[in-house]
Order: sequence, then structure tokens, then C-alpha cells
Amino acid sequence: PNFGSGSLWLAGAKASNTFQGGCRTFASWGNDQSAPGSAEGKLLQELVQDWPHSKLICTGLFFQNNHLVKESNSLPCNDTHPAEFAALSDQGVLALRRSPFLFARKFQRLAMSPQQFRSIIMSSMAS
Repeated sequence: PNFGSGSLWLAGAKASNTFQGGCRTFASWGNDQSAPGSAEGKLLQELVQDWPHSKLICTGLFFQNNHLVKESNSLPCNDTHPAEFAALSDQGVLALRRSPFLFARKFQRLAMSPQQFRSIIMSSMAS
């Protein structure tokens, strides 16, 4: 079957060496800072610059059988789980709204208010 612009390759050189379509979901381990020109890098830079009003934290960190939490403006996460949105200011929500991403993950329960979602994410024009 066709997915986007071509076939989906499951094996062989094309499966491992080509980009097979775009993922419109923002998830970050913080290492996107190494690609500042990418959409991920641009959004991450905006969010990190808005710290502490917008917070991305790494909560799945384990070291020597201890659960660790890292909360700062310095990433990357060193775990298999991406950073979580712990808080978003209006500026942070606006950065998400202006980004090319249709989806974002992972959000803590109160990271974005219902008012922010209605007035910024669901607005017809983000200013």
C-alpha cells in the first residue's frame, strides 16, 4: 500500500536508509538542540528559552536502581522516555501552536490549562 509519497519498506537498504514519511508528533529527549535548524530544534529552543514558565522535565530516569527526576532548562534526557511537558506559559503554548507539529507528547495533567487550549491551540489564527 502507498503511505504518503510512496511504498512502505519493511526490509532491505531502503527500510533502514530512507525517511519514509513525516511524523507530525513532537516528542523530545532534548538532543534536538544539536539540530537547531530543524523544526524540533526550533521548538525546543523556544521552550527552553521560556524556562521556568514552560518546563520540560525528564521523569523516567533511573540510576543504580534509584528513580531520579531532572527538572531544569538543561536537557537531554538519558532514558528511553521523552521529556514531559510539566508547565506551559501562554508563550510556550503559542510556540506549539505555531510549530508544524499536529501532535505533541507527553503532558503532565496540568501542564496546559483548558483556557490555553481553547484560546490558543483551537484558535483559527495564532498571533
